[in-house]
Amino acid sequence: MHRFPVWLVATLALGCFNEYAPTPVEADADTDADTDADTDADTDADTDADTDADTDADTDADADSDTDTDADSDTDTDSDTDADSDTDADSDTDADSDTDADSDTDADSDTDADSDTDADTDSDTDADTDSDTDADTDSDADADTDTDTDADTDTAFDCTDDRFEDNDTVGTAVALPVPATDLVVSTTPEDPDYFTVVVPAGQTATLDVLFQHAEGDIDAAIYDLSGNTLASSVSINDNETVAAANYTSGPVTVVLGVELYDSSVNPRECALYDVVATFAPNPACDADAAEANDTPGTASALPASVTGYTADPGHPDYYSVVLAAGDVLDVLVDTPDDVELRVLDATGTFELDFDSFDPYDLQVTNRTGATATYLVEVVSVAGCATYDLTSAITPGTPCPSPDVYEPNETYATALTLTTDTSGLNVDAVSPDFFAYPVPAGSAVTMTATTAGSSLEVELFDPAGNSVDIDGLTPYDVTSANLGSTSADYTVGVWSDVCTSYDLTFATAACATDDALEPNQSVATAITTTLPAAMTVLGGPRVGDDYVFVGSVQPGQLLTVDVLFTHVTTVGDIDAELYDAATGLEIFSDNFGGASVSDNEVLEWFNGTGAPVDVVTRVFLFSSSLDCTTSATYTLDASILTP
Repeated sequence: MHRFPVWLVATLALGCFNEYAPTPVEADADTDADTDADTDADTDADTDADTDADTDADTDADADSDTDTDADSDTDTDSDTDADSDTDADSDTDADSDTDADSDTDADSDTDADSDTDADTDSDTDADTDSDTDADTDSDADADTDTDTDADTDTAFDCTDDRFEDNDTVGTAVALPVPATDLVVSTTPEDPDYFTVVVPAGQTATLDVLFQHAEGDIDAAIYDLSGNTLASSVSINDNETVAAANYTSGPVTVVLGVELYDSSVNPRECALYDVVATFAPNPACDADAAEANDTPGTASALPASVTGYTADPGHPDYYSVVLAAGDVLDVLVDTPDDVELRVLDATGTFELDFDSFDPYDLQVTNRTGATATYLVEVVSVAGCATYDLTSAITPGTPCPSPDVYEPNETYATALTLTTDTSGLNVDAVSPDFFAYPVPAGSAVTMTATTAGSSLEVELFDPAGNSVDIDGLTPYDVTSANLGSTSADYTVGVWSDVCTSYDLTFATAACATDDALEPNQSVATAITTTLPAAMTVLGGPRVGDDYVFVGSVQPGQLLTVDVLFTHVTTVGDIDAELYDAATGLEIFSDNFGGASVSDNEVLEWFNGTGAPVDVVTRVFLFSSSLDCTTSATYTLDASILTP
């Protein structure tokens, strides 16, 4: 915010007064009630002491009459000027001019009469001494009271964009200038600002967004290049502060987002702000007794209990534990800091359970049907975290009498069923796997029912990939065989305690798909001329369409349009973006793709510095749908260089 100075120069000397007070221009309708109470106490003490000494030595016989008249006229003029220039938020000038004029006149009349008998020698000596003392004391007491009642109706504030537009998305962010001053963010039209900031290896960037809340409610956040929020600050006070720590071995680019909250508290449609960026080394953690255990390959044995261990975002702690079939692992982390707790498979690539809220506790059961190794990961969210850890292993309890279909504890030993089956039992030590042949072009639903404890069921395709999972009653999983021949689909059933259940199977013919199949994964994504009219089938993942939409160069903007009419009865069409090389999802800059209305629009700016081949996934969002349901849409895409 700018402050406009008011200048006042006053010179007071020898009764002269000079003032220069330029008035700032304000586009406000202001009403000032200005009350000045000035009191001048002027006291002049004028003392005139006139002393005339007249000495005549006469030898004149005549009667000589000498008259000595001394007239002194003293004039004392005091010119007192009191100038008060008071300026509040408006331009108010109070001028008091006090003039004190003292006119003192002192007249002395001296008469000397001599009787002389001396004829004619007149020696007359007149010594006249005039002493005039003027003591002038001015006491000026000025009590100035200004009352400002300002009804501000100014709507002419200049909301012109700053020189860094258009930087309204994560994808179009520009480098944060140095210095970052006099920046403008506005609400109408919606116009947030995004700036890239490079955080050096091993350092934390603290970004202070400086503004006055009375001029507008500004919020701030830090994002990664994919648009994921790393930190945010949304207070209702002056200024916001956000920070991002880089615990990697190289520089990391983050994006600062600044937004003017669209609220009635904002007096204008825009606000001014500055940004100050500071960098400091990340705080280092003291090594604990388990170090170095910063990778899955260097994991230390999971202790039963430890206290005072440490971890930071760049140096997580990994612990290894071996569980027999049916064993239940409980892990508890106690800390005042923000951490994340995970249980992973032996390679550290597959997450089995996760907790990021206090209390940090997890429970995992070995349902593999065999002895298996697991990893426990503790990582700090920000800075050095100190924690205590406890763990316990509870052996699983097998059913007293296994069912007749044992052994079938693994996917590889699954028993094939062709009809509904009852009288099954399962426990944590011995899960069940059953295969079921599904005709070509058909949907399949497998349902487990029980009157006992809870179950968990999971469905696998012929390649062993998990395609559906359910842990809530009714325990049913669905998929579809979109191939040209019959294929076995396998269901796995688990329970932490011995539980009896029944298993049923149902199949139905799929709806007619388009001619671009198969394209149900990133690996099988098809390339076609766009725009293209397409059909998507229901069912978890099996009916999805994956289409290559282009190779996006650094600095280019990809826009994908999925055009359709939303029909609730056939499911909600949604869309996502994926990196064709890694198979990982790319989050759109505009958070598009998941509305509950007609059409989906996704935008992504390639700020990675390298070309990216992008695949779009289009799917029907509904867990209750299978491939017997379908919907049509038009897919289009464009790539622009801003």
